[in-house]
Amino acid sequence: MTDFNDSLRKPTSIVAIGVGNRMRTYMHYVASHPDEARLVAVVEPDPIRRNAMADQFGLPEEWLLSVRRNASISNRVWKLCG
Repeated sequence: MTDFNDSLRKPTSIVAIGVGNRMRTYMHYVASHPDEARLVAVVEPDPIRRNAMADQFGLPEEWLLSVRRNASISNRVWKLCG
């Protein structure tokens, strides 16, 4: 069984759903506190915004999702966060 205190030491996995002004503001915190949170996926229909966020955090292509592929998004995001 995992010790509760050990689970608090792990960074929280974040999925950016929509990369507007508010999400970019939140991601400044994530970038400044990698010990507390980490970006694991980006869901954004605009490829320019999606790729800009991915470049900022060094995310691989498989972690970038478009809402056009929504049938598989929930399963893929669940696996990335696990």
